Amino acid sequence: AGSNKALTTSWQTFTIENIALDTSSITNLAVVIWVDDTTITAADEFYITAIQMNQGATAITFQPKSSIRELMDCYRHCWVPETAQVLSTIGMGTAFSTTTAFIPVKFPVPMRIIPTLAATASDWALDDLNSNVALTALDITTDSTRQTKETAFMRAVVAAGLSANKPWFLVSNSAANKIMTFSADL
Repeated sequence: AGSNKALTTSWQTFTIENIALDTSSITNLAVVIWVDDTTITAADEFYITAIQMNQGATAITFQPKSSIRELMDCYRHCWVPETAQVLSTIGMGTAFSTTTAFIPVKFPVPMRIIPTLAATASDWALDDLNSNVALTALDITTDSTRQTKETAFMRAVVAAGLSANKPWFLVSNSAANKIMTFSADL
């Protein structure tokens, strides 16, 4: 649904309404903005800011989001814990046996759905403030009664070295900037 808007040398606000979409057959939606003006030169500048799309035939008043709100909305889909320091703590839990600990990890905001995890186990360790035990496996448990959009219940596995019923911290192993991604993507 094309809409031709004339540009000037001042800031302008454009509103495009009454766009009908065939929702029965639509798979993807793209908004394309282009300038089809033959008088533009390489030195000309064209700024696009503060775009808002809303449902319905009539545009509502522009409602900007704060950067905090934008970040929280992003965290609903993907969260990567901060690991800028060596031994950055992700969560604390308890060893179930000499090889397995369960660590609840609280998300900064509720995620859109129960997320999936992408992480390399060898980047992480369990630490009890006295010793550091490298992981051999790390995943989100399949126990559906413990998984929520607010918390992941992690299963951390080591070859040996844990004490059952003892608290352990899930930490980045020996280097900063390790990546653990919780994804609740669309």
